[in-house]
Amino acid sequence: MSNYPFAKGESQATHALPTLQTPHDRRKRAQVVRACDYCRRQRIKCDNRIPCTPCQARGSQCSNAVIKSTTLPQAYREIERLRRKIHELESELQQRKTETNVDLVGSASRQTNLDPHPSRPSQGPPDRHSYESPTWLQKGVHICAGQSTSKTWYGPSSLFYFITRVLDLLGPPGLQSASQDKLPGSVSASSLLDETGNTVSPMGDGHRDHQAGPPGPSSSPAEEYLSLMQEEFFIELYWQSHHAAVFPIIDEAEFREHYRSSWTAEGNVRRPSPLVDIVIAISMQLGISAVPAARRNFAKQEGDATVVGRRYYLRCQKLLAYELESPVLSTLQSQILCSVYLCCSNFQNMSDGACGAVIRTAYMLGLHLDPPDSLPLKDREMRRRLWWAIYILDSKIGMKYGRPFLLSQTRFLPRLPEHCLDAAMEAGSRFSPLGSNLSWLSFHRLQTELFLSARTVYMFFFDDASRAFTGNSASDNMDAFEVHAEAFLAILGEIDNWAQSVPDALKTTRLNNGRALSTDSCPLDLELFAPLWLQRQRLLLELMYHNLCINLCRPFIFACSASTSNVVEQLGVRCALHATTLTRIMHQVLSSTDILNGWHEAFQWQWNAAITLVGFVLAYPQAASTAEARKGIDTSLDVLDLYSASFAVAAKAADVVRRLRAEVDRVATIMRQNSGAQVLTSQTERAEMPQADPVETSSTTYADALGGTAESLSLAENGIDIGDMSSTSLQAILNMAFDVDQWAEPYMLWPNGDGSGL
Repeated sequence: MSNYPFAKGESQATHALPTLQTPHDRRKRAQVVRACDYCRRQRIKCDNRIPCTPCQARGSQCSNAVIKSTTLPQAYREIERLRRKIHELESELQQRKTETNVDLVGSASRQTNLDPHPSRPSQGPPDRHSYESPTWLQKGVHICAGQSTSKTWYGPSSLFYFITRVLDLLGPPGLQSASQDKLPGSVSASSLLDETGNTVSPMGDGHRDHQAGPPGPSSSPAEEYLSLMQEEFFIELYWQSHHAAVFPIIDEAEFREHYRSSWTAEGNVRRPSPLVDIVIAISMQLGISAVPAARRNFAKQEGDATVVGRRYYLRCQKLLAYELESPVLSTLQSQILCSVYLCCSNFQNMSDGACGAVIRTAYMLGLHLDPPDSLPLKDREMRRRLWWAIYILDSKIGMKYGRPFLLSQTRFLPRLPEHCLDAAMEAGSRFSPLGSNLSWLSFHRLQTELFLSARTVYMFFFDDASRAFTGNSASDNMDAFEVHAEAFLAILGEIDNWAQSVPDALKTTRLNNGRALSTDSCPLDLELFAPLWLQRQRLLLELMYHNLCINLCRPFIFACSASTSNVVEQLGVRCALHATTLTRIMHQVLSSTDILNGWHEAFQWQWNAAITLVGFVLAYPQAASTAEARKGIDTSLDVLDLYSASFAVAAKAADVVRRLRAEVDRVATIMRQNSGAQVLTSQTERAEMPQADPVETSSTTYADALGGTAESLSLAENGIDIGDMSSTSLQAILNMAFDVDQWAEPYMLWPNGDGSGL
């Protein structure tokens, strides 16, 4: 039998003499890649034609007509081609990401900014918006910090500049300087820690001349530190507060191990550690502030609660000095918390300077670059969280003081930190998951995205010169400002889009079908059995949102009374609504819970909102929202009174707001009396008109907000102009507001000369 197989349909005789045939005479069999459906069912020979020969002969539809025939070598070549294409696309995507990251955190041009929400198109203003930026956007104000005679500069987004603008509305500058250096009826900043029987100054018992310079060695008191049990109390407080609701920049498990190993066997001596010292200092600052001063039996010699823990802070600073030449991650972690401590202590310039040192250390450690894959996932995520915590810190300080951002030249940035359950388990803390793959780290991710959006809006308004032309129009041209407002309103949607993206697990719900992260007046529906850290995260996320909206929209209050643009009015009113909402939330939380007791940053947000409401009432007396803003001033005063039971700066802030409220009402009452004839005529005309059913409206009169003190008073009805309020006493009280954020004694944190303070 022949070894050659017979082809179908061929006889055996064809292959009877295989040895006589040459290879050239043999016909090569055609390889069929895939038989069509018809040939396969009929078990007949198919071919590679499309359509195949049998189907073509019978005139039927061939299934091979819709299939691209490919041989095995062709398939291998196609696979290789696709692999090369994938590699090219990945390289192009990486290049696009690098280009998109260029100038993320400080570029003046909107086009070079990284869109924090890549899935949405950029909402830049239309090309028709060409204008000359109002010149006041490029200005600032020089004021003295605390009791210092040296002036420092604050930019146009700062609260100090807003107060200056309100003073400009009230009258000539000559009336403004009478009380700025010596505030009438206020607590001297130098004596806040020197009152007998209340607090003890860390620099000595007597009042020191501020021109004399730093104290000498003879003024140092005996230094006292906490015991092991006391330190552990404040360390436990840290994990539920600053760790979960500010910056998750410390591995809790590693810190606990480090802290346990730092104590001797006797438990009375701890090895020095700057990170442990600043964690204790910042926790003492919060913990002592949460307790009313009348109930404090602990740490009476620490002084005011705002600077409690300064001994630990000073020792931390001395220890950090030895690490600056060769910093490690713990050095950076300590520096970040030092800046937070100083900010909560109202040392504004010191906290700003400390933030600069933080950024330089981060560059030294290479945190501005995405960590390499060779590092473990846990270390990579820690480095990313550290970098974006610095980004948030720089954003807060820059927008609060109106100063340029320090990260403006960064070109390559790490990815945003992960917040899934796996990343949370690797972070060292054991907080409960929130569902939907959300964790306690989701707050930090959302906070980062919020500040990415806020800085995009902020830089467009204050730093974007690409759309401004240099014309010959007058400075502060109102037409240009109105066009600026239209462009700003479009870009402000970045903040609103962020609010809509917040998951429900991190929102504080509202009663009466109210909407979270909005300005409606519905009260909060606080979840009683939620963990304390989660309740803080929810509240702080919403309060940060409202505070940023206040600062971004506040410049438009200046033009409310002069502008005829609906957009300018809309932005000014929106600022007042956010301030009122923040105040309402703060009052409900402080009066019914202890979630934000002693929280210094929340107090600063409330102070910011209170002065903004005062400025709105003065600059925009005829708005429909003025009465609601006036009620917000009353509520903010209640909030400041609640805080004043814990630290002195809140008591001073409450005193300033109380004086401002009384003075604004007094001036309005005088104007009502002066225009009494016009009011009487107006009331007579209204009496002759047929009475309609009462209608509930948002334009409640200013008199309703004042209550029984001036029942018929309405700024809108009486046409009181802002120029009528230029009284010396009102300006004097407004000048007091400059000193509330700057009450601290300049040398309060000066190390003692004999070294006992360290």
